[in-house]
Amino acid sequence: MNYFRDISTYGGCAGATTAALESTRIIEEENLVENSRVLGEYFLKSLGSFKDMPLVGDVRGKGLFCGVEFVKDKKSKEAISEAEMARLMGNVATEGVLVGRTNSSLPGNNTIMNFAPALVAKKEEIDRIVAAVKAAIEKF
Repeated sequence: MNYFRDISTYGGCAGATTAALESTRIIEEENLVENSRVLGEYFLKSLGSFKDMPLVGDVRGKGLFCGVEFVKDKKSKEAISEAEMARLMGNVATEGVLVGRTNSSLPGNNTIMNFAPALVAKKEEIDRIVAAVKAAIEKF
């Protein structure tokens, strides 16, 4: 063999180790953990403004990983249907923002919209996500 061969993704993968070291360097140099903490607090506070909307059962998160739970009834916490959730997700996409939702194998448990912006996200991008979700809820 006259060429370099690296086929394992589990053990002895030099490329993965190099990528991990470089990623760690960037995270430290650009203070991305602190960015996640600061923007995460801002994001959660911004999403928290939805709590008074009839459709929103809860808003929760840590760092930049946040979620909004959608319900038919705030008191009983009965979830909206998955078809309604799909429609809501479509409304957000129509606003130009793609977001995730819970993906449980139990029907009826997929009604939490999840957000996980990049660690390098800026305040303006968080504002765009929040505005898109707000518009989607108002259209619902």
